[in-house]
Amino acid sequence: MSDAELKIDEYQLLSCIASGGQTQIWEVSIPGSPETLAMKLLLADAFAKSAERAVIKHEAKVGKSLEHPNVLPIIKYVKTKQNAYLIMPLFRSANLKNFIAADHIGVQVRFRKLFESTCLALGHMHEKGWIHRDIKPDNILLNKASEVRLIDFSLSTRVVSGVGKLLAGKAKTIQGTRTYIAPETIRKQTPSPQTDMYSLGITMFEALTGRPPFMGMHPQELLKKHIASRAQAPSEFNPNVTPEMDLLIAKMLKKKPKDRPESMQEIYTEFRNIKAFREEVQEVGKPSEEEQLTEEASLETRLDSRTDHIRSEATRKNPELAKTLQTEPTRQRPVLQVQIVGDETTDQQVAPAPAAPLTQHIAAAGQPAGVAPPPPMAPAPPPVVAAPIAPPPMAVPQNPAVAPDPQAPPMVAYGQGVAPAQPQPGQPVPQPPTPPAPQPVPPVAQVPPGVAAPAAAPPPTPAAPPAAAPPPMLAAPAPQSPPAVAPSDAAGQATPPAVPEPAAQPEAEDMDWMEDLPDVV
Repeated sequence: MSDAELKIDEYQLLSCIASGGQTQIWEVSIPGSPETLAMKLLLADAFAKSAERAVIKHEAKVGKSLEHPNVLPIIKYVKTKQNAYLIMPLFRSANLKNFIAADHIGVQVRFRKLFESTCLALGHMHEKGWIHRDIKPDNILLNKASEVRLIDFSLSTRVVSGVGKLLAGKAKTIQGTRTYIAPETIRKQTPSPQTDMYSLGITMFEALTGRPPFMGMHPQELLKKHIASRAQAPSEFNPNVTPEMDLLIAKMLKKKPKDRPESMQEIYTEFRNIKAFREEVQEVGKPSEEEQLTEEASLETRLDSRTDHIRSEATRKNPELAKTLQTEPTRQRPVLQVQIVGDETTDQQVAPAPAAPLTQHIAAAGQPAGVAPPPPMAPAPPPVVAAPIAPPPMAVPQNPAVAPDPQAPPMVAYGQGVAPAQPQPGQPVPQPPTPPAPQPVPPVAQVPPGVAAPAAAPPPTPAAPPAAAPPPMLAAPAPQSPPAVAPSDAAGQATPPAVPEPAAQPEAEDMDWMEDLPDVV
């Protein structure tokens, strides 16, 4: 199509929004104006029929008489020699029919606003003396913001009451959509506001359950169900619907108009006082509180991973820092304090304790596990090598049936095994005599009477190591170190020197981290 073909009068046709058998809906604009509008254009074949031209003119008359925020108004009706069309505000949204098919959960989330707004729009029409007569999901617009607009007044008629209702007689034809048509319309009776209530009940039933209450294999079967069949409760198809909502829908679907509510205001008021769903319907795609907490935890994990990456880069550039971070778990490791600002990061090395500079921790990184670090600000002196220490004599339990030999060397305990003490050089090895009668075991091993302690090679006394020097590496330290052997006093008793208590081991660091049928005519 050329630009001339895409222009009707002063309106430029931009895009086709919807198309039907008689009309098309276009998005249009006026050149030089930023505003876009909607045009309901009568197609050429329909324009050739006077009845169709009368219908669109009637719709313009009804629309111009309505002023309500939930009714799409008619701005202008234009008829020329070639075209007839309506100009309306552009309301960007899908109709309820398409919304249910695409996002039924989204419709249920907006159900309260949908029901209330439609009741108010129909109530306004009834107050103005009009009956819509074609309420269905196709003629209700609903957007994501829960805004509602009622459209299409082509079948609307005036409310007839009193004598006029008696003189009106029966309608010549049946007009409406079979799935949503009221029983009195099928019987060709005079329509009333209750006719719109029935069609609205069918529409809201579909919004609650995703399907209409009556379905048939052919048109006549469907019409018979509207007249004679009782509608099932919406909760039979959607268990989340409350009994109060079931009751309200049942009132709207009564077969006789007189059994339905008296006005839309009555329906609106009752709906405001009930809950439609047992449990609140959650919008698809909207995170719940638990999902939000999970997302926050995931963010913290990502930040930790970023910090680990910065730590790795820092240790790669600083080998000394890497050695410090790889020390035994009993030492407190230095940490990297990372500050993240936008896309930039800065890292700062922080010592584990204010009184201990990082250089001291690096110097102490090679110490064995279980040994306390040297005092702060004092370098560790070199260890003093001590002479071999002879084990002290200890009392060994003996068999009570065998007396100890006074000439035998004392027995000394070494961990799990027992071995005889080795004689000093120059001393003869005594032979054990025949065991005498049992004697009590002495509490402490003593030097035999009359035998002086060998003075030729007394065991050297080791020099006391400085308090700050770390003890040598011990494979499996005993609960208490053996004391050094001191010379015997006058009474022959060995006097062991005082031994300092072993340094307390610091605690280990914690490393855990219904395709619609055609209109009835």
